[in-house]
Amino acid sequence: MAIVLERLGSLYAEASEGALCLAERVLAPAGPIPRRAVRGLLGRALRNGAWRALPWETRALLLATARAPVRVYRSPVLLALLRRAWLLVELATMRGKAVVAALTHLLARGVAQGLYSLLRRGLDKLIAIGIQVLNNPWLQRIIPAT
Repeated sequence: MAIVLERLGSLYAEASEGALCLAERVLAPAGPIPRRAVRGLLGRALRNGAWRALPWETRALLLATARAPVRVYRSPVLLALLRRAWLLVELATMRGKAVVAALTHLLARGVAQGLYSLLRRGLDKLIAIGIQVLNNPWLQRIIPAT
């Protein structure tokens, strides 16, 4: 049993790293981010309680970008930081947790081809799979591909 749990743990760790990268692409906006979207993200973080869990650097970044007199942010470094902040705020919601759980589950099972078709169809199916995965007991969440 310990060998099975060890294999599941390593499989889950590898899959979850890839799932977080994909979740950042799926949940965060692509291209330039307008200040209006950053203000919405700040409000969402305050509403759902993610604000207290954010590191102080991310809080300062969100406050500064929400108040700056810039209409659209285009800097690649700033966009990467804002997308990471977006992911952290989304992970506090059920939608974000479901997307990451579904991506982890599909990557651990080795269903990479079907994953791209799911992403093209929209987030609805991915969220449904994620909620199903989260409702399962933790031993049944990841089934190793044989």
